[in-house]
Amino acid sequence: MLLTYMDRRTIINKLSAELKRVPYAVAANNHMGSKFTSYERGMKVVLQFLYQNRLFFVDSKTTGKSVSCKVGKELGWPVLKRDVFLDNTKNERYILNQLQELAKIALKKGYAIAIGHPHISTYRALVKGLPKLDKMGVKVVPIERIFQGVLDGEFTGCI
Repeated sequence: MLLTYMDRRTIINKLSAELKRVPYAVAANNHMGSKFTSYERGMKVVLQFLYQNRLFFVDSKTTGKSVSCKVGKELGWPVLKRDVFLDNTKNERYILNQLQELAKIALKKGYAIAIGHPHISTYRALVKGLPKLDKMGVKVVPIERIFQGVLDGEFTGCI
C-alpha cells in the first residue's frame, strides 16, 4: 500500500520489495489508490520506478482526478487505463452485460481493458461470456500484448 505521506525512498523500497515478491510481474495497478493516483509527486516516483524496471502501469480509474496519464506523458512512458470494471456488482447478469460493453469498446478502438475481482460470480460470468466474445471476434490477450501494441504504435494509450 502506497500512501501520500510517504517519501520517495519509502515508495521505492515498497515497490522494490513487491517486485521481489512477484519477480515475473509485467505491470502494476492501483487497487485501492484513488487518493494516491491523484498525487502527482508520488505517481512520478512510481512511474519512474516502473519505467526503470521496464514495467507499465494500469490505472483502475477509480478517480477522475488521476494524474497517471499526465505523468506518463511527461516521462514518455505509456500508461494503460481500464475501460470497464466488470464486477462493481457481484451479479452474474451485470457482469455479463459489462463483458458486452467491453466487446463494444474493443471492436471500436481495437482493444479494451477490463478489471475485475476473483469472485465466484465473476468466474461464472467469464465462463459463460468469453466464448460469446470470441464469436464476436474479440480475442482475450495478456495485458502486455496491449502495452506492446501501444509502444509499437498499433494502439493509442495514455501517451
